[in-house]
Amino acid sequence: FFFQAEDGIRDKLVTGVQTCALPIYRSAHHPYTKALLSAIPIPDPVKEAQREQIVLSGDLPSPSNPPTGCVFNTRCWKAQPKCFTEEPLLQRVGKSEVACHFPE
Repeated sequence: FFFQAEDGIRDKLVTGVQTCALPIYRSAHHPYTKALLSAIPIPDPVKEAQREQIVLSGDLPSPSNPPTGCVFNTRCWKAQPKCFTEEPLLQRVGKSEVACHFPE
C-alpha cells in the first residue's frame, strides 16, 4: 500500500508499519526534534549499534507553566542564553519551517 505525502513523496505501508520518508524524519532542523527522533529504534541491528543517540537531560517543560524563551530550553542540549529569554521566531530552513534560534 502507498500513500502520497504532502511533499509528493510516496511512502510504503508494510504490514501496518510505515517506512517513513516524510520531511521531518529526513531533515529535522530543530535540535530537540533530532534528539526525539534519535530515540526511535532502527530495526537493523548493525545500523542500530552504529547510530548516534542523543540523550536528553533536564526537566520536562511544564505545559501549565512553560519556560520563558524557547519552550524546549529545559532539555535542549544546544540551548544558549538567548534561548532562555527570547522566544524563537518561525523561520524557513530548506523546505521546512522551524522555531529555533540555532537550527541545524
